[in-house]
Amino acid sequence: MRRVGRGKLAEILGEDLVATDHFLRILSVMWPEERIDKMLKGKYRQAMQAYAAGVNEFIETHKSSLPIEFRILGYRPEPWKVTDGIYIHLYVGWTLQPGWSGDREQQERRLGTYQRYAG
Repeated sequence: MRRVGRGKLAEILGEDLVATDHFLRILSVMWPEERIDKMLKGKYRQAMQAYAAGVNEFIETHKSSLPIEFRILGYRPEPWKVTDGIYIHLYVGWTLQPGWSGDREQQERRLGTYQRYAG
């Protein structure tokens, strides 16, 4: 899910997903990492930092027994960042939006229009 949220599927699953990654990265342009990082405050930030620390501790202490998908795909997970969880939430929220139904080309046109005026 972290790779979906960041638009990084093609890096490990192949070039067939480049177009999907491109679309997902358009979504993340609206919520750049620096913007998200500035918004996190107080207990919410502390909880996200504790979660990231826990994930990273697991990655470091279980190098030889990571979940099977890592062995099948032949890669090691990158350290978890606080913003990884936020990108997952943004992606899930986007998928639950009924206003985003339709084909990807239509959605890309909508996002492209937004980008021209947001920037």
